[in-house]
Amino acid sequence: MAAVAPLTPAAYRDATGTSRRYVLVILEDLDRRGLLRRTDAGHVLGPRTIARLQARAAAAKAEGAAAADGTPATPGADGAPGADGTSGPDGA
Repeated sequence: MAAVAPLTPAAYRDATGTSRRYVLVILEDLDRRGLLRRTDAGHVLGPRTIARLQARAAAAKAEGAAAADGTPATPGADGAPGADGTSGPDGA
């Protein structure tokens, strides 16, 4: 919700169907953890959430580049032995 527009306590309360009392506690906790950041307009994505999204985007880009050149993103993901001689992520 906060990725599209600033999240207000009223919008979050309406979306979850809970009371404003609990919504404020939840939003304050998310702010404290860095998942959201409080602004005058409402709560927006915080630094930890932005960093996590950037890491996922980089991983997806790397995976896409590996798929484009025909190499599997994970050693052994195609069933062929990896560099360590195992045939998959479980080492079997």
